Amino acid sequence: MELINVQLARSIWLFNIDELNPQGKNILADIVDWLKENYHFEKVPPSLDDLSANKGLALQDGEFQLREEIFIHVNLTLYLDGIIAETMSSTRNTDQFLEDALQLATKEFSLAYRPDLVRQKLYVSELNLRCDKQLDKLNSGLTQIASRITELLPGTKKVAFRTSSIGFWVDPEASRLNIPPFQFERKSGTPFDENRYWSRSALHTDDHLALLNEFESLLLS
Repeated sequence: MELINVQLARSIWLFNIDELNPQGKNILADIVDWLKENYHFEKVPPSLDDLSANKGLALQDGEFQLREEIFIHVNLTLYLDGIIAETMSSTRNTDQFLEDALQLATKEFSLAYRPDLVRQKLYVSELNLRCDKQLDKLNSGLTQIASRITELLPGTKKVAFRTSSIGFWVDPEASRLNIPPFQFERKSGTPFDENRYWSRSALHTDDHLALLNEFESLLLS
């Protein structure tokens, strides 16, 4: 499995944001200004009134120095029940950005952040890939069904169908969390002979790619 690029690496940290500020100091505007300056966000919320139970404060098009001379693009949204950050690098790097922002903000504003305040961490990883093996190879019956679809297709001009997607879902009754399905499918709008695929999961980006390589080994040449 060849990784073309990381389309999305989203980290979701769930906690009560008020617990960062137990003294109730009026510092939200100062924190947003500090975030803008420290991480060079080009877009910040026009009003702090946007922070509510159903809406967050979005800071977009910022950058985070991951290592010496290596910067990554970041987006950050603040909610009452947590924070969400997005990069196009990896979920572990996105986590690193969130940890950096919380640690530095704690020193700057005397906040009460501790890692154990975070109740849960969730992830969304989306990858663009190239895979030379075909999903039909999972089971010979898939090729038969694809051929039958072609045969039964109305009209005289026939087009060949191919198995192009596989997904694994969580039973919504088993979890109240909105966990995205694990999906692997052909990249929409691209010719089949380019062998381009898109995949989404709730895993860390590196685990996501490792699992896709395991999956590829199940596809016979």
